[in-house]
Amino acid sequence: MTFNAQAAAGPLALAAQAVGVDGGADALADFLRALQPEAGVPHRLRDIGVARDALAAIAEKALRERGIYYNPRPVSGSDDVLALLEAAY
Repeated sequence: MTFNAQAAAGPLALAAQAVGVDGGADALADFLRALQPEAGVPHRLRDIGVARDALAAIAEKALRERGIYYNPRPVSGSDDVLALLEAAY
């Protein structure tokens, strides 16, 4: 969500408003992070057994998925995806 915050500021602000959060995308991201433990959703990729040395291969595979073309913020290459995966690790 943070990656797309600027590219999707309007829709994310509406989503924040819909759940009663003031502050746009950043506040919405904080709100959702706070819900994760309550919902039993793991916080990090390592928490679900993803190995750090697999991240580069996952990033490359993600580039071949059609969903990446619909991302609000353009993804310039595997480095963008790898940075997201590293942050989530």
